[in-house]
This record gives sequence, structure tokens and C-alpha cells, in this order.
Amino acid sequence: MKVLPFLISLGVCLVFPVCLRADVVTQPLRKFGLGDLQVAAVSPDGKWMASGGSGGAFVWDYQTGTLLRRLEAHQTRVNALRFSPSGMLLTGGGDAVIRAWDLESGTELRSFVGHIGQIFDLAFAPDGQSFVSVGDSTVRVWSFDTGELLHTFSFPGEGILQARFGPDGRRLVTAHLVFTNLTDSVRLWDLTTKQVIRSFGGDGVVQRCEFVSGTHLITAKRPQEVEVWDIETGRLVRALPGTTQSEVAILGFLTETNSFRVAAGCLNGRVIRWDTSTGQILDDFTGESIFSLAAVPGTEQILTAHPDNLIRVKDARTGLTLRTIPGHTAGVNLGVGFSPDRQFVVSGGNEAQTRVWNRTNAQQVRTLAGFAGGTQVASFSPDGRRVLTTFGAPNYSARLLNAETGAIEREFLGHSTWLSTAVFSPDGQRIATGAQDGTARLWDVLTGTQIRAFSSPGTWITAVAVSFNGMMLASGASDGIVRLWNTANGQLLRSIELPFAAGAVRSLQFSPASGELLVGWDEGVLRTFDPATGTVKLDSLVPVGFLHAAAFSPDGRLILDAEGWPSFSAQLWDARSGEQLRVFAGHAGEVYSVAFDPTGISILTGSDIVRLWSIADIAARLESERKPDGLELRWPVGTLQQSDQANGPWQEVINASSPQLIPLREPAAFFRVRVDAE
Repeated sequence: MKVLPFLISLGVCLVFPVCLRADVVTQPLRKFGLGDLQVAAVSPDGKWMASGGSGGAFVWDYQTGTLLRRLEAHQTRVNALRFSPSGMLLTGGGDAVIRAWDLESGTELRSFVGHIGQIFDLAFAPDGQSFVSVGDSTVRVWSFDTGELLHTFSFPGEGILQARFGPDGRRLVTAHLVFTNLTDSVRLWDLTTKQVIRSFGGDGVVQRCEFVSGTHLITAKRPQEVEVWDIETGRLVRALPGTTQSEVAILGFLTETNSFRVAAGCLNGRVIRWDTSTGQILDDFTGESIFSLAAVPGTEQILTAHPDNLIRVKDARTGLTLRTIPGHTAGVNLGVGFSPDRQFVVSGGNEAQTRVWNRTNAQQVRTLAGFAGGTQVASFSPDGRRVLTTFGAPNYSARLLNAETGAIEREFLGHSTWLSTAVFSPDGQRIATGAQDGTARLWDVLTGTQIRAFSSPGTWITAVAVSFNGMMLASGASDGIVRLWNTANGQLLRSIELPFAAGAVRSLQFSPASGELLVGWDEGVLRTFDPATGTVKLDSLVPVGFLHAAAFSPDGRLILDAEGWPSFSAQLWDARSGEQLRVFAGHAGEVYSVAFDPTGISILTGSDIVRLWSIADIAARLESERKPDGLELRWPVGTLQQSDQANGPWQEVINASSPQLIPLREPAAFFRVRVDAE
């Protein structure tokens, strides 16, 4: 239970409100999804699996594929992870911190601080007592047990993607991005003296490197250049055949202890294995595109991480998929929403599936199939029976999907290129869409037919909204202009344009209370206007970051925005005064979408994952207005309570409903609103 921190004392019609101070919150009530998948690995004993991506790092039971826990500390993307020989886990995140974890308990053992940017790569020394990290043009060697920074190698102005310990643990190889033939791309270092022993490899971008069979190093520059080098002489042993430019990039090598065999995983899904002593191709298959591959210890299997956010266990010789492990989700959530009954949450973004979640336990209920490139929107219809999404080439459409089965109930065809937005009218009878073809279109939900098109030549339509009486459609475009149209005859009524450049219009919504139009521009401008005159009503809202979305609360009293760089947050505002009420931080990336629940006491933010936050204390603020015969109290949600003392005890006001008139003859009292917790 939460209790509103506003107390009102009534005596001789005097009101004394306690003001709310804007605060910053970083911990949501609930998280939906894991974010996208970038990397996965299995522990040496085969017990654990770790995965990483936009939502952070995660630990799984490898044998069952069950998610065990989130590793929360990074609060940002994790692209690097590595198991130690003893089974401990290292993770490296966008927070520039490396963390060591005990997997039995999920506790952080220690952190390694020194980098100033994203960690790209981690690798252990053969004895497991030290490890190397790569990030921000530096290579750092650490003691795993003490956390001490042992060595730092800085390469200002150079790109560097990988570093590996030599087989003896006393030397280090660094792989560089070199674009001049005056410098070699691979360097061998003495860790005692920190001096270069030799360099080799010629110029070019070394994407990956790994030791194979003692002192031989395998490197990948362009996909068609896989080479084996002798680090003792710096001489090329041989080039390995078979790869072509079609592989796009080699994402990793898998080597075997005391063996000349090595496997390469390519972005296009090809996996090729050689005998490096002869150059012979042993195995060669192509499957789904991959982001990373790892060995499954003690087996002839590999673990692959894919752009479709699935982890697959494959036969290393044939490529046959033996097992699929789902769980990761979109890393960019462009649309979020609540069902009208508040039981479900919907989310969609840069993946083929639109997902429906149980609001209470954050478990996925079902997936709705869609376009491979994802959807620009995801929202429930006002009756909760359908979900609105967009579909790309060649259809270029908006779709209504059955919320239970995922079946396509209606498809709105007519745009000639990609849709940017789609929304329901407030009564749910029509849908408005906007696309890069410069048109906004209004559709009949029942028949799927187009009612009217509204053209803004030479622009992309980036936002649309329909007024509550259905008589006006607002379209926002890439030229920064908002155009207001008569839906009955298609006539342009007026345009709203800022006196300065602020980028494309990103968000439009009519207030359910006042009818005012909320407009958000890309470069962080958020204002409300009178749609009848085009005059500014509120111009004191100041987002900190680039703006992606904004929305009114169901009662029109609050405004919630979605911000990108550099704030990566959502902000809650008073829609009448412009007062900043709360900042929702802790996202691992840009916030692309926001939504209020139907009661206005909870919100969603769509970013690297979907987060649910409570605003019950703010939504239920007690408001008052002096009337000739008393004091009128108003509150949108919660239960009105009364006491003759400021600190209680409190009693419920029987049969109270908003607005509630407190007559002048009543004795002085304090009032508050009690709100049940989410």
C-alpha cells in the first residue's frame, strides 16, 4: 500500500498542500524480456550458460535451458563475457566495468575498474590467474584473484578488437585495425618488459585471432583472408582456403587443446573447420546468421547466438540444430502498451515477433508473428481484442492481429513505402497511419478500407493522431511541421510550425481532458497547442535528450516523454503547470516508447527491454478548489481518507467519490488519498 504525500487541512476554507519534489528512480517494479542477444557461452563443466546483450547479462541452466537469474549490476549492454578455467564468469559492459560473478549464488565477487568505454573482449591466461580486456583503444591485464591492474597498453587513435595470451602466459598478442602499409596489424608483446617482440600480418583490419597448436596464431582480416602465422618468426605459415567476401565478417574462432583443428563462425551463418597443419577443410555448413559461437566443452557441439534472439546448440560437424533456447527479445522496443483490463502488456520493436506479457508476473503469454524487420508500433485496440502493428516490404501496411491467436484480422494496404507510425482513433473505429511516402491515411477498422489520404509532398509522415470527436487528424512530418486536417473533407485547417529548427515531429496526441494537442520534436522540444487556433498553451517542458515519444495520461493531467541520447530516460510532467515530477532512469539505451495504463497509476517504458513503473503516488494527488459553499476535493484514483490530526489515525470517508464537496460547516480536518500498490 502507498499513501499519497499530500495532506490538505480544511479550516475556514484554508488549504495547505504539501508540494511534491521531482525525483529520479532507477528501479522499475517489473521487467519484461531480456533484450537482444549478442553473445553466449557455456561453462567448462557444462553446467551453466551465460548470455549477454542489450538487457545485460544472464545465467542459465545449460542442461534445461532455464533462465536462472539476471546479473543486474551493469545496468547497460553486455557484449563481452568469458568463463574462467575454474568456471567463474567475467562480464564486460557499456558501463566500462568488468565484473566477476559466483554463479551458484549470483553474487558479484569483484569489479575491475579502469576502462573508460565499452568492453569489447575478454580472455583468460592459460592458468586462469589473470585475464586481458580490450576497450577504449587500450588493452589491460588484470589479476583475477586480487583485481589488481597489472599492465596497460594504450594505442591512441588506433582501433583494437582482440588480445590473447600466448600459450606460455608470458606473452600477449594484440590485433589492430591498421590502414597503412607502414605498420603491421598483429603485435607480439613481452609482458615483463612491455616491449614489442615482433609485429607481423601486414596492414588491414584484423577481425579475430586465436592460438592454435602451440605457437601458431590464426587471424582473420577480411573474410576471405584467414591466415596461420608462426609467432616465433612472424612468418606466414599458410592461408586457409574456402572463405569468400560473402561471409561478410568472421565473428570468432574455436580451437581445441593440442590440436591443429580450428573452426570459424561467420556473420552469414557459415561455419567452416580446417586442419591448420594441412589447410584441408574438414567441415563446412551454412545456417542462420550468427553473432557469436562458442564450444560446448566435452562434446562435438557448438553454441551459437543469432540475430533472431535465439540461442542454438548445433552439431559441430553437420550444423544440425539439436536444441533451441529462447528468451532474448527485442533490444529496441518501438511500441509498448497495456490492455484495457490491465492484465497484459504488449511490446514490439526490431524483431519479427510482437510479444504479449502477463502484467503481474512479467511472463510471456504469446508471440504474434510479423515482419522480419520488426514493427514501428504495438498497441491494443480499445476493446483489447486486437493488436496494431506495422509490416514492411513488400506490403507496407498496418495490421490488426487477433490478440489471442495472432491471426491477421485486417490489413490496411495503400502506402507505397515504409510506415513510420499507426494509431487507433480514441473510439477504436478508425486507424490513422503515416509513412515515408508523404501521406497520412485514415482507415475504417471494420472494413479495412481507406477513408481518406492527407498528403504532405516531399516529406515523411512521422506522427499522427485523431481528435476525440474524430473531426480532426493531426500529422507531423520530417519537415518539422504539424498539419491539422478536417477528416470529413480532407481540408487542411492549419499548420503549426516552430520559429526555429527542431527536427522532425516525433509525437502527437490530443488531450483526453482539454483537447489540447501535445507535440514533440526530435531535438527535444515538447509543447502543447490549442488545435483550434494553433496557439501555444504550454511551452515550459524541457526534455534533456532527443525526443522519441510523448503521451498524455488518461485524465490528461500528466505528460510522459521518451528520451534518447544523452539522458536515456523518461520524464513525467504536470500537463498544466509544466512542473517536472519524476525522472525514470536506469535504461541501458534510448527510450523509444512510453504508455500509461488505463487507470493512470502505472507506466511502461520501451528501451533495451520493457519496464513497468508505478506512479500511483503522483497520479492520485489530491486537488482542491474553493467553491461558494465549501471546498471541492478531486482525485482520479484511490480512496479518500480523513483525520483530525496531521499524522492520523486515518478513516475512510464513507461513500466518497471525486469530486467531493466538503461543506463550510464541517469542522477542520486533514485529508489524504490512499493508493493500493501495483
